[in-house]
Amino acid sequence: MSKKRESAATESSSRIYLGPNLSNGRLAHATVFRGSIPAHLNDIREQHPEIETLIVPITDFITAQARIKRSGTPGNQAYQALERLSRKDGE
Repeated sequence: MSKKRESAATESSSRIYLGPNLSNGRLAHATVFRGSIPAHLNDIREQHPEIETLIVPITDFITAQARIKRSGTPGNQAYQALERLSRKDGE
């Protein structure tokens, strides 16, 4: 596979987390996942399924970011719920 194709394949399988920082740094805003999401995040993903809404293909970064900022969208609601959680955990 050429370097250009390999780079495109990696980019298309890469995902980015667009939510707030969570659990004392366990999941930070703008974390990029290449391939699968690490198993050490399974418990937090199960406890807070809204995280899945905020892990998007990196190729959709700009449109996903706009949806998250738009009030009332599923992405915005997920972000707000996790932000409340992160503030509560920080207290």
